[in-house]
Amino acid sequence: MGETHYPGDMDEIRFYSRKLSNEEIQTLYSYPLNRLIPDTGQTISHMAGDDGSYSINPPRYTELSGSLIFDNITNLTWQKNDSGTSFKWSNGDAFDECNNSIQGGYSDWRLPTIWELNMLVDFGSRRRALTDDFFSTSNNVWSATEFSSSIAWSLDFIEGEIKRADKTDSKVVRCVRGGVRAGSDLVEVSNVILDKYSGLMWQRYASSGEVDWTIALNGALGCENLFIDNYNDWRLPTIKELISIANFEASSKPFVFPKFRGDTESARYWSSTTRMDQSIRKWRFQADDGTTLYSTFTNDRFFRCVRGGIVE
Repeated sequence: MGETHYPGDMDEIRFYSRKLSNEEIQTLYSYPLNRLIPDTGQTISHMAGDDGSYSINPPRYTELSGSLIFDNITNLTWQKNDSGTSFKWSNGDAFDECNNSIQGGYSDWRLPTIWELNMLVDFGSRRRALTDDFFSTSNNVWSATEFSSSIAWSLDFIEGEIKRADKTDSKVVRCVRGGVRAGSDLVEVSNVILDKYSGLMWQRYASSGEVDWTIALNGALGCENLFIDNYNDWRLPTIKELISIANFEASSKPFVFPKFRGDTESARYWSSTTRMDQSIRKWRFQADDGTTLYSTFTNDRFFRCVRGGIVE
C-alpha cells in the first residue's frame, strides 16, 4: 500500500495511508493554508463504521481577547457573538456589518461562505448545533454564498441545516476572518479524486443504486468493505465532509463539483452522521437542491465513500 498520492511535503502528510505522528499532526494543523474539515462532534456510535466510530480532526477552539474564537483546525477566526441584529442580504447590510467591523482591532472581517459556516455546526449536540462552550446562540445566519439573483444560502444553527433564503429576509450574521474557504481543489487520479484542500480521497463514481443506510455503511458493497486502488480504509463520509464537495455556486443541479461521476440530478447521498435527538434518522446531502436534511435509516439513498483525515 503506497504512502503518498500527490507530490509535495504537505500533501504527503495529507494523503496518508498510516497513522500520523504527533509531530506531523501539529505540522498539518499549523499549516497556514490548511482546509481541514473538523469533526462533527459526534462521539456516540450506533453502528460500527458510523460517524461516532471515528474521531477525525476533532474541533479545537481557542478563545482570544476581544470576544474572538480561533479555530485551530481551519485556521479561521470567528466573532464569539453573532450580530444580535438582523440584516438583509439584498441591500448589502449583511456584508457591511462584517466589512465595517473592527472587533479585536482587526479590520478584515467578512461574511463567511456557506462552507465555512457549516464547519461550525456541532452535530453531537442534542439541543442546538453550535458549541456552547465557545459560541453564543445563533438561529438562522446569512452566508456570503449566492444561489441566484434573489436567493442566497443560509444556515439554521437550531437544526444544523443548510437552507436557501430570499435575500430580502432578515437574518443575523457571524463574521469571520482568514483565508476564504469556498469549495474544493480537486485532482482526478485513476478511480479516485483527491481534494488538495481537505486532504480527503473520494470515490470518483457514486454507488450505482440507492440502498439503506446500514448497507451503505458496512454492507458487502458498502464503504467499510470497499477496496479501490489498493486501499481498504474507506468509510462513509460525515455530513461535513459531504458538504465539502457540494458546489453551492452551481447555476443548476446537481450541486456537486463536475469531476465527480454518477451524480444524477435527483441524487440524495447518505452521510455517516446521525441526528442526535432522533437516532433512527441519518443526515443526508441533497444534490438536487444543495440542502441538507435527514432520513430514516431504512430509506434508500445513494452513497460515495471517502478516506483520509486525521483519525485520533
